[in-house]
Amino acid sequence: MAWYEYLFLLIVLGCVITTLVYMGYVAANNDKKTEIFSHIATLGLVNLLLVVALGSMMTYYLEAYPQAFQSYTVFMIHLSLFISVLAVTITTIH
Repeated sequence: MAWYEYLFLLIVLGCVITTLVYMGYVAANNDKKTEIFSHIATLGLVNLLLVVALGSMMTYYLEAYPQAFQSYTVFMIHLSLFISVLAVTITTIH
């Protein structure tokens, strides 16, 4: 992988983690349901676009290097597990 592909991956992951932290901050400071739903809709759209971009990059990369499929799958499973645990932890704290 080229350096810019790693950079893009880090940006996507950083955006997802920032989204989780931001939603925890917004939910903690606001009691207005409409504002929270508005933030969730906006962040959901941004995350959807980032996931589509990451999926496109993954498809291109795995077509070029099919031998990387297993290591990519293991990495993404553990990353998903990390984000899930982080989300549950933030929810539990609030």
